[in-house]
Amino acid sequence: LALRRAARAKVREFGAFARSRPFLASGATSSCILGATDMLVQRTTCEENAPWDRRRTLSMFLWGALWYGGPQQFFWTRLYPAVIGRGTQLQAAATCFADCVLNMGVSYLPAFYLFTGAVRGKAVSESVADLKKDYFATLSGMSGFWLPVQFCNFYFVPVHLQTYVVSAANVVNKSWLSWMRSRKTEAEQPGMPTDVSYGFLPPRETMDFSVVCAGAGVLTAMSVLELIA
Repeated sequence: LALRRAARAKVREFGAFARSRPFLASGATSSCILGATDMLVQRTTCEENAPWDRRRTLSMFLWGALWYGGPQQFFWTRLYPAVIGRGTQLQAAATCFADCVLNMGVSYLPAFYLFTGAVRGKAVSESVADLKKDYFATLSGMSGFWLPVQFCNFYFVPVHLQTYVVSAANVVNKSWLSWMRSRKTEAEQPGMPTDVSYGFLPPRETMDFSVVCAGAGVLTAMSVLELIA
């Protein structure tokens, strides 16, 4: 009980900061979480003596700072409330579809692959090839995860706290996305498994990513809402 009260107090402190400085709060929180998550993913999925891919971690850190502290935060705090509105289940569902399907497919994934590829020293043609190869699998998994999370987020959570919900959920989601972005054959990148599981995902050939990610999204949404309730 004391731990729960302490957690709620921290949420309120973060809420005050996010309300006064929404773009800075979003960028700072997301960059730290994405960078730390990628380090954890590399630690738990690569071979024991495999070197740490610093550029990969840097790409995730910078992506969190620039995207979530910029365009994505603008969508959440300015664009969606102005165009769609908020407060009803229908508006939450419409915002969720706009964010998790339209935005995800049209702007988020292309920008993510091109930006992180550039930070890691890849040519644009290589990043485009990676995007084409993984596009539908990544889009289905990302949408499957974020649809339940973001519906609860847009319907129940005040705008200034939505970044916190996304940051918490990103611990799960970005583990998966970081892996999707970085899958290589053993010949191309020694030390990186060709089909890692992260401990909570079965091999790709034996699963439906969208179903698994949707389940993870539901559990994540329930956990975060319980914390802030």
